[in-house]
Amino acid sequence: MILLLTSDSTQEGHINADAELTSLVSAWVTSRSEFIREVWSQSSTQQKTDLVYCQSEMANKIASILTHRTFNYQSKHKLNQGVALVRQTLLRQISKKVPVTIFFLYNGGYRASSLPDQPSLIFEPDQTEWMLLYQIALLNKRISSIYTYGIEFYIVINNGVAKWVNDIPISATESYANKLRKMINFFGAENRVKILLQSELVGFDPGYSFEPFLSNNLRPRFITSTNRKEYTIQWVSYRFPWKENTNIIVKGLDNE
Repeated sequence: MILLLTSDSTQEGHINADAELTSLVSAWVTSRSEFIREVWSQSSTQQKTDLVYCQSEMANKIASILTHRTFNYQSKHKLNQGVALVRQTLLRQISKKVPVTIFFLYNGGYRASSLPDQPSLIFEPDQTEWMLLYQIALLNKRISSIYTYGIEFYIVINNGVAKWVNDIPISATESYANKLRKMINFFGAENRVKILLQSELVGFDPGYSFEPFLSNNLRPRFITSTNRKEYTIQWVSYRFPWKENTNIIVKGLDNE
């Protein structure tokens, strides 16, 4: 709620309005922060129960949550093209009674500033990431209300591509990821919300060079396998993307 003042408002009116607006914003932020903590606190103690629906119906209900406008802003036509595959994946996870696993390609570990007096890049998580964590907590609450195993959410940061495309230092984007992890830990979500950092999977060093691949007209594509055990960096030819692909299995999610 934004308080609107008229042109004949007094200075005292402006001061009171500013104070009231500050109070409203503070209360809103506090309530959302408490909600995030509460969701993950309940998740850690929630007793896992038998499915209240058959597996097929459960998959349909979870798919409906995932495609709801609260969490998904794609067109209905585009969503319909992938829903069948989503349901198949959900069925496999539901049959194993494991959390619904979601990989969300977020950013390269930095963002451009929208402020005219701050032209440099930003490597600090802020209210944007805070709102992302709120959305993830809200999603977990919705899903765990019908499927007590909840979700496991991976925020994918493709900082290797950021290095390749814009020459963004790996050290800067890794610092951003570590700060985001601290924010996640602050809300007690570290067991269910995790950072999948490309440079850690591939093992880039600060001076990593893509030159050998660029000279061969190759570009990187980050791929996660469907079995959640392996992650692949696939170097795909610019000119012939269906040929001469080189896959490098870089690391498993688990130690198994």
